[in-house]
Amino acid sequence: MISLILYYSLMAVCALGSVVAVFMAIMERDLLKAAIISAIQSTLYAFLYYLLMAPDIVLTYVPISVGLYPAILLFLIKKTERFEDVETSRKVVSAVALSSIVFTILIASLVMAWGIGPVPPTNVRVLAFWYLRTTFNPFERIISAMAPNGITSIVWDYRGLDTVFETAVLFLAIIASVALMRGVHHFGEYKPFHGLTLIAKTATRVIVPMIIGVGISIALHGHLTPGGGFQGGSTLAVAPLLVLIVFSKYFFDKVKLTESKALTIRSVGLLGIGLSSFIVLLLALAHHVPAYILQNQPRVGAPLGLPWRGYQGVLLGGSLLLFNTFEAMAVCAGFTILFILLAIPEEVVRRIVLRGEEHG
Repeated sequence: MISLILYYSLMAVCALGSVVAVFMAIMERDLLKAAIISAIQSTLYAFLYYLLMAPDIVLTYVPISVGLYPAILLFLIKKTERFEDVETSRKVVSAVALSSIVFTILIASLVMAWGIGPVPPTNVRVLAFWYLRTTFNPFERIISAMAPNGITSIVWDYRGLDTVFETAVLFLAIIASVALMRGVHHFGEYKPFHGLTLIAKTATRVIVPMIIGVGISIALHGHLTPGGGFQGGSTLAVAPLLVLIVFSKYFFDKVKLTESKALTIRSVGLLGIGLSSFIVLLLALAHHVPAYILQNQPRVGAPLGLPWRGYQGVLLGGSLLLFNTFEAMAVCAGFTILFILLAIPEEVVRRIVLRGEEHG
């Protein structure tokens, strides 16, 4: 009983703390402090998801909302203004206050009129039972995804088209960024004094291989344990971000890591995702049997599928392993492109873009 009280108390503290952090971030006129407060709110949310036993969401939330998103905000603040003007701040406060009052009155009215609604049953519901039955079931392979991680199985075998379209949205966003910055290039010679201190650089040399190892593990084991291609790719993207901040963009120029090379890696990843989607269909066409797009394991009327286990019974998850691998490549390279473009000095971007507009 005590442990249950502590469990719900921690959830309440995280939820309340995140609400307070959101309010503080909105009220803060210093955008740098607001970005840091937003990262704190994301940390509380990540812990809340952990308490709710949603590790896959945690592995997505931590690198994106705690690491990559605040970093992008800091890049943008550096390129614009750090402090919000008073008039804009007053408008934001008024809008937040009015929205909060309206939302509170609306929720209170609904609860008073109809109550809190039906309470979910304590037993496992039919849909959840079906997912549990079909995630990894060697005895009924015709309906199983043959991968122990239920989240990854659902993402591919039950909502594969949604997953493909989500990947397409991120790809189009990257393409839009590259198109807006077309022709904008800046190279320089890396010097030892560029970037942060020697202590920070030494620590980064130790931490970056660990981040890469964790990211690869999350991606390659996504069909077995919590994680997957997006989570692994997001974690991997923290490594180039850290190097960029600590060593400066000129270090990327030294190792010849450009947005063009990152875009090539991302394109290879997207082609791999396409191959994962059609590989069973292509094999079926070669054998003159029916198959489906996004098919993983054999299904009724579609007898082909990719191997679900390999040498000495190692679980492969069929096409899930391929998808996670290529998804990690595409996501990591996509974020790296954004970081490289954002790291170009503002005066260089303005000079090149304005010159292009004058010639246009």
